[in-house]
Amino acid sequence: MLIGSKNIVVGKEIEPGYYDIIALEGHSEFFGRKMRENTTLHAVPLWENNRFFVAGKVELVPPVFGSVIQDENSLIIKNSGYYVVGEEIPEGDYILMKPEDDTCKVFVDIKNEKQNESTYTIQWDREISQPQGNAHIHLKNGYQIFVMVEDQNHYVAEHAKLALEKRNDITFENVFRLDLKTLFRQAE
Repeated sequence: MLIGSKNIVVGKEIEPGYYDIIALEGHSEFFGRKMRENTTLHAVPLWENNRFFVAGKVELVPPVFGSVIQDENSLIIKNSGYYVVGEEIPEGDYILMKPEDDTCKVFVDIKNEKQNESTYTIQWDREISQPQGNAHIHLKNGYQIFVMVEDQNHYVAEHAKLALEKRNDITFENVFRLDLKTLFRQAE
């Protein structure tokens, strides 16, 4: 479905559901997120009676699952948007790797299986504070991950390239010990 600049009410102009949002013009905006042409927001949930504004021109299409690149020990999330653990990302323990490009702003919010409570929120943004290092996370089936990567001009980054390294040796106790070591080093 193509949408030009206008206000939208979900359930009237568009059916509720999950959509990939693709910007078709150079300076589009969806839900307040600035997007360049061909940038995609992945699997955005649109609920009954949600209201949002589109500036420019965007296309809403059924989500293309399988956009996460997987190899033996890592996953690469290519686009900002929403991902479900157990569907696109296997359950397990991971290290969320801080992007090499430190001009990007990264926000990651991981919600529980009921999607009503954040279990982790991670933000790497030089404008707010000195970004911390990689983050250890435990993902369970049903968790929903929201990823937003913006470039230095506050546009949704064309390719998020956020890496999750699978860790089989991480336990809660190990993560807790690692975090305590980090705290002790910072206190010295």
